[in-house]
Amino acid sequence: MTAAPIHDPETGQYAPCPCGCQGATGPGAASHWHQRKGPLPLLRARHGLERWQAPRWLDHWYRLRLPDGRWCYVAEPYDLGADALEDLVWLGQQGYEVSITAWQARHYPGHALAVRIVETSR
Repeated sequence: MTAAPIHDPETGQYAPCPCGCQGATGPGAASHWHQRKGPLPLLRARHGLERWQAPRWLDHWYRLRLPDGRWCYVAEPYDLGADALEDLVWLGQQGYEVSITAWQARHYPGHALAVRIVETSR
């Protein structure tokens, strides 16, 4: 198991965006989210979506392997509406830690938001 590279622009450490728009994702990263585990199947059930559908706010979405083996599910939308914020609050109630930052965005830093979703326990 390989953890994803650190991305911290404040310290000059830049990792490429693994959403798939720039080719290969690199070690410890994968484009898109798991189909059968993690937050995606929960969100699909919440909204009555089919297996090939996802909530509209999932833009530039990928997952990163954390050093402890858990996955961090990331979406980098350009904006978050009320429906997205309701989903994120709901995911928090389902046992996920949710954070939203601009400085951690890998896709288009300063323009996209980094929404990070991590399961709080294994």
